[in-house]
Amino acid sequence: MDKTAEQKFYHLEEALPEAPAANASAAVRNAYTCRSNEQQEVAYLMLASMIPELQKNLENLPAFDMLRELKVMFEQQAEQELFDTEEGQSVSSYVMKMKGYLDQMDRLGYPMPQILGVSLILTSL
Repeated sequence: MDKTAEQKFYHLEEALPEAPAANASAAVRNAYTCRSNEQQEVAYLMLASMIPELQKNLENLPAFDMLRELKVMFEQQAEQELFDTEEGQSVSSYVMKMKGYLDQMDRLGYPMPQILGVSLILTSL
C-alpha cells in the first residue's frame, strides 16, 4: 500500500473536529480545510467501491461516520447469518463461509482471537 494512502487511515479512526472559529488563525483554518478535503477524498474512495444502494444511503456522510454506519449494518447481518447453515452443505464450504465472516469482522475492527474463532466454528458444526 502506498505511503500516502496509509497516512489517511486516521480519517477512519477519528471524526472531523468542529470547524475553527472565524477569528482563528490562517494556519488553523488551512489545517482544518486540508483535513476536511482529505476526509472527503477518503469518503469518495469508499463510495466508489460500494453498490449503488449503499452509495445512496451513505453519500452525505464523512468517512468516519460512513465506516461506523457500515459496521452497524453488516454487524447485524453477520450475527444473523453466523449460525445459518444450509442442509447438505459440505463441512469444508461451511468452514470457509464461517472463516469469511471472521475475516469480515476483523476488517470491521472486531477481531476475534483464533482459538475463539476455531471453537465457534467447531461448536456450530
